[in-house]
Amino acid sequence: MRTAGKVAVVAGCSSVGNGCAQALKDLGAGIIITKTDLLNTLKAAMEGYKVTTMDEACQEGNIFDITTDCVNIILGWHIEQMKDVAIVYNTGPFDMEINAKCLNENAVEKVNIKPQLDEAVAETCLGKLTKLTMKQA
Repeated sequence: MRTAGKVAVVAGCSSVGNGCAQALKDLGAGIIITKTDLLNTLKAAMEGYKVTTMDEACQEGNIFDITTDCVNIILGWHIEQMKDVAIVYNTGPFDMEINAKCLNENAVEKVNIKPQLDEAVAETCLGKLTKLTMKQA
């Protein structure tokens, strides 16, 4: 997967999120950190990352790395606003961060690439087809 020139959205900037952001940056991706808690948000801003909300970042990102272990970080309406061929994955042990139910319900086509890796073409309420690759824990 080529990451150079892509925009990677990292949700959460704890030690895991920071490591993921640095790895993606080293591969040439532009990084956006979504706001989590105040201290980690400040830390990410001081390290030079763009910090915003998921509501804004979902429209800009090509790659979404979720590292928060919080519930409902990516909701159905975030998925609707993502660019075509977005890659969404979770770097934690749980799959509660991504609203996979919404994606599965709106999937026009779904292909299981390998265990825990699905590619789905979803029709959004806006009428556009969006292709997402999603890794589930």
